[in-house]
Amino acid sequence: MNKFASLVCVLVLSGFLLAASVPTLDPLPVPVSNNAIASMKVRGDLYIFSLMGIGEKRSWDAVSNAGYIFDNDTGSWTAIHGVPGTTGRIAAMAAAENGRVYLAGGAVVDAQGGVTPVPDLNIYAQDAEEWLRGADLPVGVSNAVIGTYRDRYIYVIGGRSRSGPVSDVQIYDLTNNTWQSATPVPGAPAFGQAGAILDDTIVVVDGATSATGDISNACWMGKIDRKDPLKISWSKLPPHPGQPGFNIAAGTWERNDRVYFLGGTPVVTNYKGEGADGKIPQPSPMSFALNVKTKAWEVVNPNVDNVTMDNRFLIPTEQGLVLIGGTEADGKVTRSMRIIPRGKSGR
Repeated sequence: MNKFASLVCVLVLSGFLLAASVPTLDPLPVPVSNNAIASMKVRGDLYIFSLMGIGEKRSWDAVSNAGYIFDNDTGSWTAIHGVPGTTGRIAAMAAAENGRVYLAGGAVVDAQGGVTPVPDLNIYAQDAEEWLRGADLPVGVSNAVIGTYRDRYIYVIGGRSRSGPVSDVQIYDLTNNTWQSATPVPGAPAFGQAGAILDDTIVVVDGATSATGDISNACWMGKIDRKDPLKISWSKLPPHPGQPGFNIAAGTWERNDRVYFLGGTPVVTNYKGEGADGKIPQPSPMSFALNVKTKAWEVVNPNVDNVTMDNRFLIPTEQGLVLIGGTEADGKVTRSMRIIPRGKSGR
C-alpha cells in the first residue's frame, strides 16, 4: 500500500467506522481466500479491491479471476470486470498508485493440484473501469511482498518462482513500463514472507525456504537509496514476537511509523490451506508491529479471537486492523470484512 493511500485509509475509512467500537462491515459478495488486496483514493473517494483467490470449495476449480471493489462512500462491495486470462490465480500481489491497481504474479492451479507461478502484470484503470496489460515480471512469482515507492516504482520482493524461492527484488517503473533488478534480500531465498514498504524502508519477515521446509525466522530491514531506487541497504532485525509464520498478513500505517502483522501459520500450506499432513493448521493469534523509527518490535494483541489465515494483506485504521476474506481455523473460507482491535500498543 502506498504512502498516500495508507493515510487515506486512516482518515476516510476510520470516519466511516466510527459508528461502533468494533463495527461490522459489508462482507464480500462471495467467500474468498488468498486474494490480493489494494486500496486507492480517486477524486476524494476511497476504494478497496479484492482480486482473484480461492473460493469456498478450496479445490483447484475454485480458483477465481473475479474482482470486487468496496466503495467507502456506499459502504458496499460490487463486482468489477474479471482479471483477464483463461483461469484465476492465487497468491498474487496488488498495489495501487496514481488511480490504477497493479496486480502482479500469482500462481495458477491445475487439475492435478500443480501450482505454477506466472509473470503476468495486469493493470486496472479505475477511471476507465478496464484492465490493461503491463510488461511481464522478469521472474514470475507468487507469495511475494509488494510495495510502492515515490509514486513511481513498485517493488516485488522475494516469492516463489517455478524453480523455487527467490531473493530477487524486482522493480517496476510505472513511467516506462519496464522492470529492473534491485539489491536482493540477504540470506536464504524465501516465499510466503510478510512485509511492506513505508517511506523508504522495506520490512520483510519470515516465509518458507522450500515448499515443505521449515519456516524461517529471518527479519530484514532495507533502506532504499534516495538517489538510486535499485540500491537497497539491508540490515538484519531481531526475530519478531511470537512464532515465525507463513503468509502472515501485513500493512503499513504512516501515521505512527509502523508496519503491522497478523496471523500466518507455523507450517507451509498448499493452495487449499493445508499443511503437509493434510490438515488445516491453526493460525497464530498474535498481532505485532515494527516501529521503523526505533526498529523495535511491539506486541499489539497477544490473543486475537477467531483469527484467519491466507489473508496476506491488511489495512490498519484508527479502530483496528481490517481483514478481508481468508480461511478460518476450521478450513471454512469466509466472505467477512472485519476489524481486529489493535489493543493499546502502537497507537
